[in-house]
Amino acid sequence: MFKISGQANIVIIFLIAIGILFLNAYYIYQSIDRMKNQAVWVADTQELIGGLEELVSYVKDIQSAPRGYVITGQKDYLTSYHNAIPDIKATVARLDAFIPDNTQQQLRFSELRREIDKRLQISENLIEIYDEKGEGEAFAFVSSGLGKMEMERIRSLAGDMISDEKNLLTIREHNLALAVDKTLVNGFFAFALSVFTLVILFVLIFMISLKRKRAEKEAEQALHEISELLEENRLIGMLSEYLQTCQQLDEAYKIIETHLPEILPETSGAVYRMANSKNLVRREISWGENIPESESFQPRECWALRRGHEHKYSFGKTEPRCPHDSGGEVKTSLCLPMQAHGEIVGLFYVTSHAHDSLNKIKRQTATRVSEQISLATSNLELQETLREQSTKDPLTGLFNRRYFEDTFEREVARAERSGEPLSLLVLDIDHFKRYNDTMGHEAGDVLLNAFAKTLLSKTRKEDVAVRYGGEEFLFLMTKADIKFAEKRAKEICKTVKDMDVTHKQESIGRVTVSIGVSSYPESGKNLNELLNAADKALYKAKADGRDRVVVAKKSK
Repeated sequence: MFKISGQANIVIIFLIAIGILFLNAYYIYQSIDRMKNQAVWVADTQELIGGLEELVSYVKDIQSAPRGYVITGQKDYLTSYHNAIPDIKATVARLDAFIPDNTQQQLRFSELRREIDKRLQISENLIEIYDEKGEGEAFAFVSSGLGKMEMERIRSLAGDMISDEKNLLTIREHNLALAVDKTLVNGFFAFALSVFTLVILFVLIFMISLKRKRAEKEAEQALHEISELLEENRLIGMLSEYLQTCQQLDEAYKIIETHLPEILPETSGAVYRMANSKNLVRREISWGENIPESESFQPRECWALRRGHEHKYSFGKTEPRCPHDSGGEVKTSLCLPMQAHGEIVGLFYVTSHAHDSLNKIKRQTATRVSEQISLATSNLELQETLREQSTKDPLTGLFNRRYFEDTFEREVARAERSGEPLSLLVLDIDHFKRYNDTMGHEAGDVLLNAFAKTLLSKTRKEDVAVRYGGEEFLFLMTKADIKFAEKRAKEICKTVKDMDVTHKQESIGRVTVSIGVSSYPESGKNLNELLNAADKALYKAKADGRDRVVVAKKSK
C-alpha cells in the first residue's frame, strides 16, 4: 500500500477544506443572493406603501383645494389642485410597476385608479359649477356628500392595500433575517470542518460577521427611522385633521400648543405671527422651558426672516445666532419662516439642549409642521376676516342689517324665555341730506363715522349698534325696559349735539339726531312690530321738530 505523508495529508485536508469552502462559498453566494432579493422586495414593499400614502395625500389636495376656492373665490387655492394632478398620474405610473406579480393588489389598484378618476371628475364638476352657476349651487354640490363618499372609498381601498403590503413587509423582513442567519451558520460550519484553513476561515467568518453586524445595525437604524417617521406622520396627520376642523384662531393655537411637544420631543420653541404692519413679530404660543424672553421682536432680528429661508444655529459652528434667540445657551436652534399664499406670515422657532435632537429628519419634521400651521392659521385668519366683512358695515365698523336681523331673532327668543325686557332704538341724523348736498359725500362719511363712534361710546357689552342704511341706525338693548332705553336715547341726543365734527379743518356745524324707542313686549313681539313702532315714534320726533326722543305707544 502506498503511504501518505503528513504533508500529503495536510494537502488532502487542505484540498478537502478548500473543497468544502468552495461548496460553502457557493452556498453563501446563493444565500447572499437570496438576501439581496429579499432586501429588494422589502424596499419595493416600503416604496409601494409610501407611494400609496403619497397618493392619498395628493387626492386630499384634490378634495380640499376646490373647496377652498369655492369658500374664498380665490383661484390661488387651485394651484395645489393643478399641481396634484400630474403628481397623481406620476405616482400611479410609478406604483403600477410594483404590483405586476400580485393579482389581488392589481385588482384593488385598478379599482383605486377608477375611484381617483371619479374624485378628480367630482372636483372638476365642483369648480365648473362654481364658475358657471355660482356659490350657492357649489355649496349644494359639496353638501351632497359625493366627494366625501368617494374619498372614503379611496381611503378604504388604499388602506386595504397598505395593510396587505405591511403584512407582506413583515413576511419579507422575516425571510431576510432567515437568509442572514443561514449565511452565518454556513460560515461557522465551514470553520469547524476546515481546521487547517483556520485562519482563512476565521478571516472569512469574521468578515461575514462584521458584514452581518453592519447590516443588522443599518437595518435596525432604518427600522427605527421608519418607525419614527410613521409616528411623526401619524401625529402630523392628526394635527392637520384638527387644524382643518378648527373654527377660530385661538382654538387652533391651543391645538398646536398641545401637539408640538409630542411631535418634536426634547425641544422647546414658539410660533410667532407677523403683524399686519410687517414691522413686528408676536409670539402666539410656546412649549418647553428654553424659549426666548421677548414675546415680540422686529423681523430684522431673525436671520431666517431676513433671508427668507431656514436658518440653523449650532453652538461652536460658524452660523450666527439670531438676536431674538435670547433664551440662554442652547446647543441648536432652528428658525423657519412661515409662508402662506406667497408671503411670510410668521416664524416657527425650535431649540434644544439635547445632542443631535435637531438632525436632518427632525428639521424636515419641523418644516412640515411649520407649513401645516402657517397654512391653517392663515386660512383661519382669512375666514375670520370674511366673517367680519359679512357682518360689519365697511364705513362705520358697526354691525350691518344682516347681522342685526339674525341677532334680533335670537335675543327675542331669549327675552321670551327669561321674561326680561328688550328695547329697540331707531336713530336718524337730522338734515343729513343737507350735509351731503352742501359739503359733499366725503363730509357725510366723516359725519357718519363720528356718529358711529358716539353711538358705540353709549353701548353696553350686551348692546348691538347697527347701521341699518344711509343715515339710519338701530340700537338693540337687551335686558333694558322702556324707561332705561328712553334715558339712554336722551343721553345719545345730548352727546350728539356736543359733537364737534370737522372736515378739511372746517366744522360741519351743529348735528342733531331724532330717536324713536320701542320695547318688547309692550310695543310688539317680533321684529316688524318693534321696527314699525319705533319708526312711527321716529316720524313723530321728526314732525315735532327733530332733535328729540319719542317713545312708541303700547300695542293693543
